[in-house]
Amino acid sequence: MTDRIKGLVLADGANEFDGLFAMVQAAGRWPGLRREMRGAPGYVAHHLWFAWPTTVGILSWWEDEASAYRFAHLPAHLEFWEWATKPGHTRGGWLAFYALGHGGPLWGNGVRKRVTTFGRFTSAPSGEPPKGTPEQRRSLRPLLWAVGVTAAEAAARRSLRSRSAAWLVVYPLLAAGALLDEAPPKRRGGSRSGWWLGVPLALAGYPLGCALLGHKPYQAPPDPVALELAALAGAVAPAEEIVWGRAVERRLGIGRTAALFAAKHVVIDGRWRRAGGLFLFWVGLGLVRRRSPMLALGLHVSANASGVVLGHMTGRDLF
Repeated sequence: MTDRIKGLVLADGANEFDGLFAMVQAAGRWPGLRREMRGAPGYVAHHLWFAWPTTVGILSWWEDEASAYRFAHLPAHLEFWEWATKPGHTRGGWLAFYALGHGGPLWGNGVRKRVTTFGRFTSAPSGEPPKGTPEQRRSLRPLLWAVGVTAAEAAARRSLRSRSAAWLVVYPLLAAGALLDEAPPKRRGGSRSGWWLGVPLALAGYPLGCALLGHKPYQAPPDPVALELAALAGAVAPAEEIVWGRAVERRLGIGRTAALFAAKHVVIDGRWRRAGGLFLFWVGLGLVRRRSPMLALGLHVSANASGVVLGHMTGRDLF
């Protein structure tokens, strides 16, 4: 004989009756059987179920398996048991026990009806708000990356007098963090027409967008040309391909990533008229990236490097 289950147990019992008349006879016995069950020691709750055409079952919960077996030997149940075994009354019977493995309240009040019935066997309701699905939680990650990049760069630039030095410190760390983060699925390759549109936008989208919003560089580059090349072409561009192109764009798509990318620059330097150019620049890179991430990286590095050189030639900072 197996050991009885300790703790909350579900008893799943059912009979397939031998026709409608047998079901009517069983229904006449049900009120007395229900009273006896609800008054039995260890009873917790029950639920009656029906399956077409003549199957009726009872799901009943008990404080332990021994309580269920004690109920089975009470007078009303013994009488029903004896009746069910006689020919012409049932075609078959079923009984199974299931122990509580784990579970209980998920959020809020935990569903008051269930807590009232089964709360003594589970943990108390936490009252906390519901947790999102795994996909919902993953959907917040790109927004957290956008906020994190903005905060990290702003903090580094406040701490270090050299803008390029701040970039050289913070962007490799951000890239390393993005590489350690869970990689979202890679999007399918874009169309050839998107590629041909993306390359011109990546090369000319920034000056075009700046011209449309009236942005004009007015100050000289703050750092030596070699330091700016190392920072913008050697650190920032590859890191942005990893952080924005991998951790953000693969989840949010090109348009929303471009908007966040542009907004980050506006938050840090306050020059909102650059936003249009930055948006078009990232859209172009995104279209190219769908076909070839390596080509997008090359264009990104080239655009940053040429912007540094041009800025030092004209005496006007393009970044």
